[in-house]
Amino acid sequence: MNDKDLVIKFTDTMYATKKDVIKALNTSLIDPFWTKITEYRNQYKKTLSLLAITKTSYFLVMTTNVTNSLSSIQNKLSKLAITLSKLPNNAIEKTLIRDESCTKILKAVASINNISPSDITIANILAGRQVSSEYNLLVNYYECLKSLENHYIEPYSEDCLGEYLSLINGNSELTKFYRTEEINNRNQNVVIGRQYSSAPCSLIDYLMNNSIDFANNSSFDYIIRAFSAYFSINSIKPFEQYNEELSILMLKKVLAPTSLESLASILPLEEFLNEDPAIINGFNEAAKTRDLTYLLIAFINKFDKIISTFYNRIEQIQLSNVKNEYYHGADEQSFIKEINTIKNEQPTSIKPIVEPKTVKSVEVKKEKEKETNINIPVQKIVQPSINNKDYDSLAEDLLESDPLLRPAQAAFYVRHCTVGKYYTIAQYKKATGCVYETARTSMDNLAKRGYYKREPLKNKFIYTPIPKE
Repeated sequence: MNDKDLVIKFTDTMYATKKDVIKALNTSLIDPFWTKITEYRNQYKKTLSLLAITKTSYFLVMTTNVTNSLSSIQNKLSKLAITLSKLPNNAIEKTLIRDESCTKILKAVASINNISPSDITIANILAGRQVSSEYNLLVNYYECLKSLENHYIEPYSEDCLGEYLSLINGNSELTKFYRTEEINNRNQNVVIGRQYSSAPCSLIDYLMNNSIDFANNSSFDYIIRAFSAYFSINSIKPFEQYNEELSILMLKKVLAPTSLESLASILPLEEFLNEDPAIINGFNEAAKTRDLTYLLIAFINKFDKIISTFYNRIEQIQLSNVKNEYYHGADEQSFIKEINTIKNEQPTSIKPIVEPKTVKSVEVKKEKEKETNINIPVQKIVQPSINNKDYDSLAEDLLESDPLLRPAQAAFYVRHCTVGKYYTIAQYKKATGCVYETARTSMDNLAKRGYYKREPLKNKFIYTPIPKE
């Protein structure tokens, strides 16, 4: 392979660092060849108005591969937005997608902050229920997501940063905005080859204004502008804490006014919070060379995986025909038998309240045939010693603690809350005397608010109580 082909390979096929080229060619004497690579890249070089900590401009090398990758992501995001926009706001598919994604988002935030919430805790946060104070950061971050979802049109600005910093800190009023103390790093103290891991306090205001201006007004496409917001907050580190979290929120904020709108809030871009060698290397190269292409390529690759996984999950939910997977009057006894079979296959350590007692005979007759006695075992259920007044009192208690529940929902739940048991829409319909659609939305509301966990079973949904902490 001649030099020209190698130059193209190290730029277009793989955007190689100088170390990559040394390793590939197995020699450290590559300066003349690296000059050729640089000259080739200069054909595609775009200087940005985005400034580094040294007040020099960053640049991108917009090769054909980079441009095509950006176009591909834009197309996927548009397809994603169109797919979700076709679903009504109250569609079950949309609720499932939102809850699953927000769960993934909160777990990513919890992970980098050494918090270990249970699935029940996260379900309670999403349902707006009170949780232990150790999970306040997750509650606050979820408030940020809701704010982004409801106010996606508002532009990225210092005021916007202040609002989200206030929300994530759980303070209604900020006493401090940008940090006033330096983040010490030995690489910032050397004269030659100095690398900044954060901006000096004296430059934060200047650099952040430059970053916000680029994100809002640059002629580059919205993916690059959103990427710049993510990069700048991580490299400047303008705040004493939560820089990583705010970089993701501002990435979403710049994406939101495009076709994504409220979808930006639930797109699980918090996966960027997890350590990734390619992303880390990209930040290091940007600090050394001011070339953002390394980081942009790593960013695009990860972004593409997140979008693809998210879209595939939406397709799975849609293909399952959720709207038609409810229990519609099938034989109740066979349905309960089916549930019991599943429970036997997957034993649980939770002991049910119901205990089998004596067996009695049931006499079965067949028309026009000789009468035959068949002994069929029937479980005798031992009911807890609670009367209707007690149930009514419990339901009233529940309504006082959760006023968003309806009386019929509270009344059904207090009578059907045994952990390890499964309940159906048909049972709700029968117990409350309502129509099927009301029963369906009521059970879904109870599940959404963290009382039941909804599980698919062939062509229907079943609901099992969530243990309370």
